[in-house]
Amino acid sequence: MTNELYFKVQSLLFDTRRSWRYHEWRVKFFRRFSNWRLVLASLSTSATFAMLLKLGAADVWVTVFAGVSAVLVAMDLAIRFADRERQHESLLRHYKALERDIVIKGAGLAEPDYDAFQGRYLEIEMEEPPILHTLNDLCHNAEIRARFPRSEWGKHLVDVGWLQRLMASAYDLMPHTHASYASCRPRPSGVS
Repeated sequence: MTNELYFKVQSLLFDTRRSWRYHEWRVKFFRRFSNWRLVLASLSTSATFAMLLKLGAADVWVTVFAGVSAVLVAMDLAIRFADRERQHESLLRHYKALERDIVIKGAGLAEPDYDAFQGRYLEIEMEEPPILHTLNDLCHNAEIRARFPRSEWGKHLVDVGWLQRLMASAYDLMPHTHASYASCRPRPSGVS
């Protein structure tokens, strides 16, 4: 395998791993939302039932729980979190399968194999919904931390503000401030 092909394969592996990490984080976000919605719906319906049994005036907390539960259920109906979770789960499986196939091919990988894997990557990417750039940058940073020694992190990490980090799974706050992760993609040592 030539140095150039080696770099292209490593770059594709990096992008594949960053992508499956991104979809893994999206699946976790949607699952957490669904779990919280179910907990609040359960609490509000239980509290409402208890207050009705008591036949007294509804307590302010019952109203709050019922209101929050109603808003979350409406959001779930409008945004369809379960469908989004399934979509990201499917994309996660595709990216992991691609990584597996690249790793299995290993050092025996030739240029036509790389082209086929790159084509598969682009095919999977076409199925993706619009990405959250901050979350993508966080996944880039996580992949850097997972694959490189601490001494090299500073060269490759993308700067993400604390407020952007806080909102990353739900909203792309100030997307114009994102540095392109493509410009700081790590290059293997010895490859120029």
